[in-house]
Amino acid sequence: MTTVTRLRKFDFHKRYCGIVGHLGYLVIMTHLVDLVWSYSELNRYVQFPGQLHMEAAEHVLRYLRDNWNETITYRRGRRRMIEFWGWIDEDWDSDINARRSHTGYISMINGGRACISARDSP
Repeated sequence: MTTVTRLRKFDFHKRYCGIVGHLGYLVIMTHLVDLVWSYSELNRYVQFPGQLHMEAAEHVLRYLRDNWNETITYRRGRRRMIEFWGWIDEDWDSDINARRSHTGYISMINGGRACISARDSP
């Protein structure tokens, strides 16, 4: 395909759905924390994706290509055998489309992820 050739609407939609589907597989099977939010945002627009959505999906693919060898590592604590800490974040009313707030937390043990959760308010 040359750079001048445009994807037909069906091919565009099929490619976008394929990218989002593969990202979903990676999220479920590998528990990649850094993909969860990207996948959930891209998955919102599977029915009617636009050019910006495709660019965002391709950006996630570039991120995966460049960071494929990054891993979560657990190491011994400096002061104690086990160090436990976490972060909580809330974002009130930032979603313009749904007018919902986002809440999320992540817990860490010795430098590695132990638990993560993110959700929209009802």
